[in-house]
Amino acid sequence: TTIGLKGPREALRAADGRRMHTSLVEDLPAALGVKSIEEIIPIVYSSMARAEIAALAPVVGQAATGGDEVASNVILGAGRELGLMAAAVIRRLGMDEYAGCVSAVGGVLESNEMVLWAMRDRVEELVPGWSVARGKYPPVAGAILIAARTANGASIDKVIHNIGSGLQEVPS
Repeated sequence: TTIGLKGPREALRAADGRRMHTSLVEDLPAALGVKSIEEIIPIVYSSMARAEIAALAPVVGQAATGGDEVASNVILGAGRELGLMAAAVIRRLGMDEYAGCVSAVGGVLESNEMVLWAMRDRVEELVPGWSVARGKYPPVAGAILIAARTANGASIDKVIHNIGSGLQEVPS
């Protein structure tokens, strides 16, 4: 949602001259089926649900990938913020003295390399020894592993193998 809100905000700033031009001025209204950036104000800020706002993130991501500087700043800022949150959790858990890997899963992290790079850079800067990588399994696998850990005699390795095998059998 952050990208979905910040993209329109930056496009509105560009439209009224407070920011350099961005292709978002044209791309976002087109994505929402309206004619001008000014028409998105009531749509985004009053009638859109959280999921609909989040659905604007790919529009901002495509503009960033196409070289739009304003969109790139929005995307990179979101990645840095995710890295900051991950580092805060690592520190809060007292794990900043250890090495580890944050598993990046979810919409924007899986669909936009720029977000992942920015998150990785921030985590590695703030908690040396830690890295960020794409998750190997969907988030539900973590819940299964936690459940398996509490079962008597359960082998985590076997559970991971079974999850991997099951995922390979599911058609895309």
